[in-house]
Order: sequence, then C-alpha cells, then structure tokens
Amino acid sequence: MHSLVHRPFLLAVVVSLATACVSTAPIATPTIPLAPATPATAPKAPEAVATPTQPAIRPKRGGTLIAGLPNHLTTMDPQLTANQTDEEAYRLVFDLLVDLDDKGNVQPMLAESWEIDPKDITFKLRKGVKFHDGTDFNARAVKFHIDRMLDPKTKSQRRGEIPDVIGAEVVDDYTVKVLLKGPSAPTFAGLAGRAGFIASPTAVEKWGNDQFALHAIGTGPFQLVEWLKDDRVVTKRFDGYWMKDAAGEKLPYLDGITYRSIVDDSVRLIELRTGNIQLLETVVPKDAASIKADKSLVYYKVPGNPYNYILNFNTKAAPFDKKELRQALSWAINREAFVKTLAFGEGEVPKGWWPEGQWMYDPTAKGFGYDVNKAKEMLARAGFPDGLRETMTVISRPEDRQLAEMIQAQWKEVGVELTLDTVERAAAVDRFRSGNFKTSVARFPTEADPDLYLAKYVSNSPDNILTAYNNPRFNELHEQARRTYDRAERKKLYTELNNILLEDLPALELYKRTWAHAMSVKLKGFATNSRGLWNCTACWLE
Repeated sequence: MHSLVHRPFLLAVVVSLATACVSTAPIATPTIPLAPATPATAPKAPEAVATPTQPAIRPKRGGTLIAGLPNHLTTMDPQLTANQTDEEAYRLVFDLLVDLDDKGNVQPMLAESWEIDPKDITFKLRKGVKFHDGTDFNARAVKFHIDRMLDPKTKSQRRGEIPDVIGAEVVDDYTVKVLLKGPSAPTFAGLAGRAGFIASPTAVEKWGNDQFALHAIGTGPFQLVEWLKDDRVVTKRFDGYWMKDAAGEKLPYLDGITYRSIVDDSVRLIELRTGNIQLLETVVPKDAASIKADKSLVYYKVPGNPYNYILNFNTKAAPFDKKELRQALSWAINREAFVKTLAFGEGEVPKGWWPEGQWMYDPTAKGFGYDVNKAKEMLARAGFPDGLRETMTVISRPEDRQLAEMIQAQWKEVGVELTLDTVERAAAVDRFRSGNFKTSVARFPTEADPDLYLAKYVSNSPDNILTAYNNPRFNELHEQARRTYDRAERKKLYTELNNILLEDLPALELYKRTWAHAMSVKLKGFATNSRGLWNCTACWLE
C-alpha cells in the first residue's frame, strides 16, 4: 500500500519576556499536511528567561480571563452552529483531530499522525486523553463524531465542510480510518474547523441533539460551567487536560475563561479600557489608532487573514451576463478609497482572491486597476456608450450600506445610475437563492483552505448563489486542485484559477480589511492560527 505518512515530532518553545511563541519544526515531506509544526491551537508555555536587568519570568497560574465577543453565540454544539463566532468558545471546551498553524499548515492535535491513501485517511490517535465526563477519547469517539455528522437526522450545519467524507472505520482503539470519495486535500482544513471538534459520545447520547448544547462536553482545556444565551459562556479549568508545557507542568494556567457577548463596538472597547474585560474580539477600524496609542493595551493584527469585501454579479441576468460590462465596471472602482474611508487605513487593495501571507498568495498577480476614462471606453465597447441604470441588492447593515453608497457614487462618474434596494438579511438570502437580483455586496472571512473559498464559483456548488458563475475550465481546475495533496502543485492551480477570475470577473474584490484583536498588556501567551481564531491554553494574566 502506497501511503503518505506524517510523523509526530518534538514540541519546542521559544519565548520572549512579553509573550509565549510557538517555534516550528518543519518535516521534510512533499505532501500537504505539510510543513507540520507545534499545534497552534495549544501553544506551549514558555521556559523561564532571564536578562541582565530583569529576573526570570514564568507564567502565572490562576485567574479568570474575560473576553468580549462582537456577536451572540448561537449554540454550544459544534455540529449545529451557523456562526463563526461560536468557534472561539468551542476551542475552550473541545479539541480537534488536527489544527492549523499561523501559516495554514496542518498540525497534530488529538491525532498524532496520519497516513493518506486515495480513498481514506488513517489517523493514529493520542492515548490517555479523557473527556470532561471521565470517558475515554478513542477511535470509537471519532467514528461516532463522523457518523453523527453524516446522519441526516442530526441536520449538521458543518457537513458541507467535509463533503468528500463518506464514513469512518475503527481499526483499533487508537486508530481510525476516515473514508473518502477520493483524494481530498480540503478535508484536512474541514477537520481543523467546526467540523472537527470531537464531543463526548456518552454526553451526546445522554442529552440528544436538542440538549447537548447546554451540557457540552469535550476534551478541551476548559469545562463548560454555563451558557446563558445572548449573554455569556462560563468555563473553568479542566484539571485532567492532556497537554503539558515545556517544563512538564499541566496546562492550562488560567482558572477559567468567560466569554461575554458585547455586540456594541463602543461598549466593548469601554469594557476593555476599564478592565472589565481583558480581551476584545475584533477591533473595528475606527478604533485601531486609539488602541495602538494606548500603552495599557496591545493591538494584535491577525497575520494574513483579512475580511474580504466583494461585489457580486448575477452572471445569468442581463446585462451582467456580459463579461465586457463587468470588466468595464471594475475599472470604475476606486479601491484605495475603500481602504482609506471604510477601513481607516487598516486594510489593503487586493491583487486577486488570495491575501498576502497565505500559502496560496501570488505576488505576481496583476490585480485590479482604476481608470475612469478606460471604464468609459470599455462601457462603450460593451454596448453602453450612454451608460445604464441598474439595481443593487443591499443587506440592511450599516457597513454594507456605506460600501454600496461609495460604489454608487463611483459608478455615477462613468454614467451608471445605481439604485440601492436595501432589504433584511433573510429577504436578501431568499433573493440570492432564487436568482432574483442583479448585483450585491458581501463580506467573507478568509477560509482555511482555498477550496472552501472558491466553491462559491463552481457551477454545481450549492454555495454558488451570489454569481451563478459557470466556466467549465474553472470547474475542471478547481477539481484538480482539491484532489491533489501536493501543495506546490495546488498553488500552481490556484494561481491559474485566480487569473481566470480576474479575467471573467463574476465578482469584484473591493478591499481587504485587517482583522485585529485588542487586549490588556497583562494578558500573555496569546496566539492565533491562520484563520485568526485565538487560543489561550497557554495564556496567563500578570
């Protein structure tokens, strides 16, 4: 049997006096799980460091971290969530089979190693791991997790993140085989997200799909104490957690972590500055400068993981079925203005679909131009010498409205009269699904794998509701890219896919806004993975 093998490795830590960092130890392998390193989800604690002027500092054990989140959590059951904010809470209570580091490389977690074959991935599992209810984590728990996700009765919201998974087999107590339709590189990214959080089978069977969220039990560093809907999630340290720091001491250091839902951005910042919370999830751009100037706070920019703001064309609806018209309108977009005005400088003008810092990024991508005269010339060549009148569907949110109004003003300069039709989100989604719209604006986070991002443009994908784009060559290359585990080959294919989108323009990348968090200087050991999701297994409070 030919297989690609990922081997476990030793954990190492490098630390400064200010924060704990994870050092990587890449393993030579041509395959995708590829350049593995210390699990980003569970960074190890620092060793003591001394300088001539300052004594050694070790992490302080104890204390409760209070974090302010910008949204309400929808459920504590990872399989039923439809909200990315929920994932921050899941990373306290649950562990993943695999995780991603800050570069997007696949890392061991509950799975110590794996072997890849065309139609399966065999995971060797970590021994001695307990769920919070005292039951064992083992291969049967992983199979139960996969079976539950595939069961239509569960109505799992995460099934689409691992579409190639068709089942699981127990090989022995600590070996499980995940069965696939065929080679599937994106499966690793799916299992490193909400589709990969392993719950206690005993607890799920006891409470059922309706009640498990109130009694969530995983193997994570913290145990759920209570979840008060639209208010807070309270956790406490799990003393039986399997992970230890470099000195052999138990993790986590904190006694507990509490998440408070504080949806008002201004209130969330006030709570941080007054010390009522020590961590602010998602800095809004207008507050970035004042946070950076505040010596009591730390501004943490998530590397290579911005929010992507996009204008979508319904390519099945005239006149936007004309590629020449879409190209002309792209030249009429001043993307620098979005970064300056809407992102307060905390963003970048895109060169394509991939953000700088991600492994698939192509620095040679031609990007998008801005030239009003060229836009007018191209409009005339596309058959619209006198301009045109059209409608944009806008979700009733201030951010969406501001962006749409700027597009409206910019297009007016080239003779396009754009009417904004503002509707509630549910009504907008109904329009998108029925195809009853012309253009729209949207915001998407950078996905863990480019396959998950580009699925929105594959003709037969259920996610392709915003553009109805259909390009057989694009479909073919996308399928090739997801079926190979070789990252170098995948990058070549994604570069070509990026170029196809830049030519056809079923959607326009408008700007990329920085994703950042803010925290008290007293919070140490903070880290994020490549998706910007943070972890405090090795955090402590001074």
